[in-house]
Amino acid sequence: MKRDPKKTIDELRMLKNALIDSSSLIYARRLRCLKRLSALITLETLLPMQAEVTFDLPGIHVIPFTGTTGADAAFIQYARSHQMPVISEDKDILNAARSSALPHFNMLMMLELLFLRNRFNENAYKQIHDELLSFAWYSEEVREYGEKVHALLLEDDKTTEGHDEDNRHEK
Repeated sequence: MKRDPKKTIDELRMLKNALIDSSSLIYARRLRCLKRLSALITLETLLPMQAEVTFDLPGIHVIPFTGTTGADAAFIQYARSHQMPVISEDKDILNAARSSALPHFNMLMMLELLFLRNRFNENAYKQIHDELLSFAWYSEEVREYGEKVHALLLEDDKTTEGHDEDNRHEK
């Protein structure tokens, strides 16, 4: 993985909508962040992805696109044809998004988005981050990348005029 953390932060700053797969839906719900995330950006998923989860998806637009070769292939086909950013925990989906030059994120980066947009403070971030790492199967490289992104956000947070850590809030 040769991504630039500053580019990721720029992509997070611009993120308005994304196509989210079942693995990230499950992670977001388990972390109690799904409603928070869907209130922050427009989340869309495909009908086959909805079928893979066992809970309702209020606030998430379900697209009745099924493709022809399975849920994951339909997911990346739809993302490519609509040039949509992707949220997934699936390495193959993330690699396909990368090869198509689509912005792509995992739940670790969605926590950074929530932190970046002041949806929780550093203490809440650490708690949810630790919970995610307790069950997610991220490589050491992915974990280190997440640490770099977060360190840059903290550095930026301290240097941004008119922004105070105390203004962050938990929901």
